Amino acid sequence: MFLITSSVITIIYHIKSFRFYRRENKQRLDKKLSKFLWIGAISFYGILLFVFAQGVYNNWSRYLNGNLQDNDFLFIAISLIPSLIGLVEISFMKKRIKQLKAKRGVKEGINDIKGLHE
Repeated sequence: MFLITSSVITIIYHIKSFRFYRRENKQRLDKKLSKFLWIGAISFYGILLFVFAQGVYNNWSRYLNGNLQDNDFLFIAISLIPSLIGLVEISFMKKRIKQLKAKRGVKEGINDIKGLHE
């Protein structure tokens, strides 16, 4: 149940975070992404990483003996790769938001100075 809930929260997180990828004039930086959405997305990818680790742990002897099957590679692709990509994407998004806000602050400061000297 928690996996379903966190996956829905992750989908909402991605829909709401699309605005930070728009062109500069259409970005709405005044609206924040809820911490609830951040936590939900991180927890979803954390759960996927945990599922991967649990699967590797339970099947470690098969991996050591070289008895890998196609299902094992599918399991790795479904659980490990999206979880790592998702966690990296979340960290990049956090940095991007900080950069966009700093850039907007500098531009507003320059515009304020221009307005005072005109």
